[in-house]
Amino acid sequence: MQKVAVLFCEKKSIYKKLHGTDCYDVNRDAMTFTGSIPVIAHPPCRLFSKLYKFSTAPKKEKKYSFFSIKIIRKNGGVLEHPAGSRLWIEARLPIANGDYDKYGGFTIKIDQFLFGHKARKSTLLYICGIKKSDIPVMDFKIGYPEYVVGTTSKKSNKKELSKKMRMQTPLKFALWLLKIARMCSPEKL
Repeated sequence: MQKVAVLFCEKKSIYKKLHGTDCYDVNRDAMTFTGSIPVIAHPPCRLFSKLYKFSTAPKKEKKYSFFSIKIIRKNGGVLEHPAGSRLWIEARLPIANGDYDKYGGFTIKIDQFLFGHKARKSTLLYICGIKKSDIPVMDFKIGYPEYVVGTTSKKSNKKELSKKMRMQTPLKFALWLLKIARMCSPEKL
């Protein structure tokens, strides 16, 4: 089974419980990764969010996303960020459902609710090392979320997710991303 590095994961990440992962959290600096295996990257997004002007994150945090892109283009893999992320503009990544970039990378848009997230969470994935047609079939759920992300709960009857719950990666989503990353390779770039 192809090993996959998971960069910028949470301390209590679901990936740490999954076989064949090499996880880099806050205690194991992802910027020290020099391996040649495919990666899944979850770099911080707050400096690329719609509310970036209110973020107190250090400006140097942006480099984590650009580092992730560089590694994914070299090794193959997947970068995950919220659908409203300005990273796509700043890094000139391909738009969702658009063409491939010169690195063989492409972007798709998914909703993490389909994978078991408690709320709708529109997400962009930048993928290098496979073709769009090779993306594995999703095992997803249908229905309506009981929660919302953000403060829109005042406009609905739904409960608002805590920050901790918003950041959790659903198991089915993690498994699907691992499946994609394991299919990626530099030879396919």
